[in-house]
Amino acid sequence: MLLQSPLRPAPELALHGPVRLAGRVLPDERPTQLLVLLACRGGVLPRHEAAAQLWPALDEAARLRNLRKTLHRLRQQHGDAPLAAEPSRLQLLAATDVAAIEAALREGRAAEALGRLHGPLAEGLCADEAAPPWLQAARDQALARWRRVLLAALPTLDAARAEAELERLRALDPLDEPLLRAHLERLAAAGRREAWLRERRLHEQRLQAAQGTRCTALPADPGPAPDDRRAPPAAATPGFIGRDDELERLQPLLARPGLRLQLRGPGGVGKTRLAAELARQAARFGLALVWWPLAEADSTAAALGRLAAELGADLGPPGAEIAALAAALRRRPTLVVADNAEHLLEAPDREPASAAASGFTAALQALASAAPEVRWLITSRQAAALDGVHDVAVGGLDLPDPADPPGAVLRSAAVRLLVARASALQPGFEARPQAAGLGRLARALAGHPLALELVAAQLRSTPAATLAAEAEAGDAPAALEALLAAAWRTLPPPLQAALVRVAVLPASLSRAALLAGGGLRPERLQAIVLRSWLEPEPASDGAAAPHPTTDDGTAAGRPDAAPTRWRLHPLLRAWLRRHHAADAATAAAAQQAAAAAVMAELQSLLAPGGTDRPGALDRLEIELPMLRLALDLAVARADAEALAALVRALAALFELRGRRNEGLALLADVAARLAAAPAGRRGAVRAPLQSARALLCYRAGHHEAALLLARGLARAAPRERATAARTVGLVHWGRGELPAARRAFERAHALAVEHGCDDLVPEAINNLALVDHMAGREAEAERGYRRVAQLAQARGSVRLQALALLNLGSLLHPAGRGRAAREALQAALALLDAHGLHSLVPHVLANLAGALLEIGDAEAVAALRALLPRLQAALPAGEAALRVALRQAEALLHARHGDPLEAWAPLQAGWRDAVALGLQPLQLGLVLGAVQAWAAAGQRARALAWLAWQQQQPAQWDADRREGARLWSLLRPSEAEAAAARQAAAALSLADLGQALEEAAGPAG
Repeated sequence: MLLQSPLRPAPELALHGPVRLAGRVLPDERPTQLLVLLACRGGVLPRHEAAAQLWPALDEAARLRNLRKTLHRLRQQHGDAPLAAEPSRLQLLAATDVAAIEAALREGRAAEALGRLHGPLAEGLCADEAAPPWLQAARDQALARWRRVLLAALPTLDAARAEAELERLRALDPLDEPLLRAHLERLAAAGRREAWLRERRLHEQRLQAAQGTRCTALPADPGPAPDDRRAPPAAATPGFIGRDDELERLQPLLARPGLRLQLRGPGGVGKTRLAAELARQAARFGLALVWWPLAEADSTAAALGRLAAELGADLGPPGAEIAALAAALRRRPTLVVADNAEHLLEAPDREPASAAASGFTAALQALASAAPEVRWLITSRQAAALDGVHDVAVGGLDLPDPADPPGAVLRSAAVRLLVARASALQPGFEARPQAAGLGRLARALAGHPLALELVAAQLRSTPAATLAAEAEAGDAPAALEALLAAAWRTLPPPLQAALVRVAVLPASLSRAALLAGGGLRPERLQAIVLRSWLEPEPASDGAAAPHPTTDDGTAAGRPDAAPTRWRLHPLLRAWLRRHHAADAATAAAAQQAAAAAVMAELQSLLAPGGTDRPGALDRLEIELPMLRLALDLAVARADAEALAALVRALAALFELRGRRNEGLALLADVAARLAAAPAGRRGAVRAPLQSARALLCYRAGHHEAALLLARGLARAAPRERATAARTVGLVHWGRGELPAARRAFERAHALAVEHGCDDLVPEAINNLALVDHMAGREAEAERGYRRVAQLAQARGSVRLQALALLNLGSLLHPAGRGRAAREALQAALALLDAHGLHSLVPHVLANLAGALLEIGDAEAVAALRALLPRLQAALPAGEAALRVALRQAEALLHARHGDPLEAWAPLQAGWRDAVALGLQPLQLGLVLGAVQAWAAAGQRARALAWLAWQQQQPAQWDADRREGARLWSLLRPSEAEAAAARQAAAALSLADLGQALEEAAGPAG
């Protein structure tokens, strides 16, 4: 059987970089060394051998005694999750990044494997002592594996990442000649002869110092790059870093005659540098370049005079200026860059930016009309009121993710700028030891180039982490403060008052929350946006680059795509809070108004059952900071109605997104704060809060705490009692206590029906059907799942409808009803795809593969071949159980409908994943695949022996037991064959299967 029920994923033991278990860094202690030793030795090791490796200087009795103590400490720290301790051997249960890297490399996914290499093997382990021989050998193997991965991935990487990855690995092993050869070949192909010579000389110096020899067999000197169009483009403007996406998108616009492009953003964000880099490309489009600096122009007349000087034109008599300049511009195709025009431009809402602005926008418009072939590029802090202008908001540089390894942090544009400036001020500046702090600092400054450059000078005397902490507290550099103060003084008082209110709200705001919290009218909101104090929130796909927009804020080419969310730039927000902080009354009013607006927007999602609506979880996730603020306000007022709605919605969000511990921490904080409220108010909100905590405790694996909380709701309102009964049932169901689970689910159903809790009825029926499913009552389970699907469809609950259809499919295909299962699963897949609910898709695809195998005709086999690549692509990280299902489907496809010898490779890969998970039912399921492969390959006796052994195993799923019986009847062994098979089965064990798979794969290889 491919998939029976959702499985809790095994924790991952990550060895590259600091050793981490389930994301948590482990200390440099013996328990950690034991886990690493097991991982490096294939996951299984006899006790005496493990003890000998960890304590080689002790006698055997002392070694084993120390091992027992270490195992006890390991259980205290991590429970039973990491390993299983058997009387004679130890088995690692955690999946490892090393296994994932090897699997990705075998399957041709080298770039994915490279992304898992976060640093040297077990970085920091045995730091205070010499690394033991087993660890040093493992590190040497890891370096060799890293080199294989990198060399395999190089053809798929862009030039910048390839060079960064080569430098990262060469820093660990500077004398590695295959890596040097690959590096030199990349440099030669790019025509970078000086860099080629530098790297070659440096390697020879290192080699002579280490060995007294010269390196050989390296690429020859590429010679000077040819002076033709095949040579790579010249280096970027000195000091220009990042903005690759913007350049790629904006450069083609230069080919458009009459282009009017504006780069708009706050002071210091890099508008001028981006414009200069675009201007470098003018010659490629046959354009002359005119740079028109306006920072010092204090009037329209002065600005036009400066343009005449750049063009070498005579302005002529008064009134003829535009005609004279247009005539000069029409001489040849030209790109004019009007830089720093904000103080001259008239805002689109017709409020002049300054006294000098009068007439400048009209003059610019007249010039553009009189010289229609000219391309105009304008940089400004506010939008220009030009007809047909493409307005591009320029934001900060690309930032590293908080979870990025040091190499990725140092490759991000914002950190590269920091490091470049710090290195220029302090030759020999070491960035890698401070990578985490540099990433924090870049994020705290929102990638703002001017702020990054100003703060880089302080890296000479202050660690990056210290500067990051200061920046996170809002300490912008003094020079940027002056820029912000000057921009603030240009704002009318109503806009200043609105920004003071907005600064007390979360960073990302919907339009409704922004208008309500800021006390803004729509026209004032637009005025603030055009002055770059507010910016559109990036799209949900995470694209950092802004889209070109028209002067009314609508995306160019997308008239229906006006921004729906806005953010106050973090630096501006921090500056406002320091220098123009709202008083308590103003802040409270702004927060209350914004929270009320958001709750009104989300009213349908905060109602009972609302989180099952299409798109509900995504919307709640977007509004999470605002909902947290609303929750704080509701707690402060002990608002029972608002608290019940918010707790219910947030608990569902954290449960369904798999963030149970985060949800538990939030609800525990709410409970602690409510404890200080008056008894009457506290009692009104206690039950919804306790009910939500109970369900989250169950989902997080805290079963006893879940039971305790649920049983404390015996006198609560009917809804809370029904939810508590369901939680109790889930605990019993998870323990396999089916009678107790059924009684609890029946009580939940009865309470929901009796008291009109319609949204809880389908959940209760689904839970009862799961009990019937596990108990083998297939007809009852099928009726239950179909009823849930009907009720969920009627209520518009896409998630629950798809879940019921998934459960129905997983019931039907092992029972020999492949076509009915296929119909249900395809319906579930269509629902999930249509509504963007991706978390269940891999489970649906895995069961659909089983249904197609069950059908087995030519059309189903062709559909399965087309399905497997999608299942492979859909598998999320850490879904080892689904990966086993994929391998089993591949193996059965080969065994039943192809070359049986090709079944062994996926069976072996699935076996390794199943062993890493430590789940016997998954391993036993693979026996069925091996049996069919042996039978198809003519090894009938071996197939019958393993099938006889499989039928005796109590740990397998019921569906697998039924499938084994079906295979036995298909093979039709004679009495003599059956007796021989049972005799041979007596000598087999699960541990032998891996060896048997390797032996079977030998001929295929």
